[in-house]
Amino acid sequence: MDRRIWLLMIPLALLSLAGGTAAGKGPGSGTKHGEDDGQPDNADIVVERGTTQTTVHGALGTARSESASGFAVEKWIGCWIDAASPGGAMVTCQAHSADGDEVQCSSIEPQMVEAAYSMNGDSKVTFIIDNVANDSGTCRHIKVENVSFYNVKSL
Repeated sequence: MDRRIWLLMIPLALLSLAGGTAAGKGPGSGTKHGEDDGQPDNADIVVERGTTQTTVHGALGTARSESASGFAVEKWIGCWIDAASPGGAMVTCQAHSADGDEVQCSSIEPQMVEAAYSMNGDSKVTFIIDNVANDSGTCRHIKVENVSFYNVKSL
């Protein structure tokens, strides 16, 4: 590796281990896309109910770092994959907002399962379901974003 890259990486790694940020703030005080800052599009777990479909989105790291009130977990979002042999794989995505709104969907479509494979603990997830009575239906769309402006998970 080029020496100049190492000279940049070492101070950044030490800064990260010290719990600070490049701006000199403490851990978790950087910009958090998805943080509940009064902007409706930036709330941490958002459930948008349309006339025919419901869209849910949120950043895993933001939900994790802001979710606890004492010992109760107030909000979460994520997806998991179940696989069987013989058979195939099924993805399930679920979200629970701070106000108690819970939505989940499942799919055996290969492209939906593949999208969930790209998730990590710092991803932002968006999923869409058709409106059904129990808020548990078939995933119509799953989007996973791995972008640096989403808050990382707390340690």
